[in-house]
Amino acid sequence: MRGVARCLGAVLAASLSTSPVLAYQHAVSTEETAARLAAAAAGGVASLTDAELRDLVRRADALQMDPIAGASGKKILVIVGVVVLVAVVLAIAIVESCKEQGAECLDK
Repeated sequence: MRGVARCLGAVLAASLSTSPVLAYQHAVSTEETAARLAAAAAGGVASLTDAELRDLVRRADALQMDPIAGASGKKILVIVGVVVLVAVVLAIAIVESCKEQGAECLDK
């Protein structure tokens, strides 16, 4: 059990330390986003039907009122909750493993 707890600890530490680095690899710059949106607007608006154009206007109005537009804090809370739950389960497994070994591993 001690080896499993250490392995899980290493995996958790590695995943938490690399997540910010991996997140920035997929980020798109503001300039690139603006250029893509301008290109899409130039070629896309002319081909839209009246119904599609009304839907686009409705969604643009909703975006101006709510800039987050669907990315609720609930998603962030779920992710943080899962990470905390994994850390607690890992901590419990490590403590139980140490108790089984006579608490020698707590001194190291």
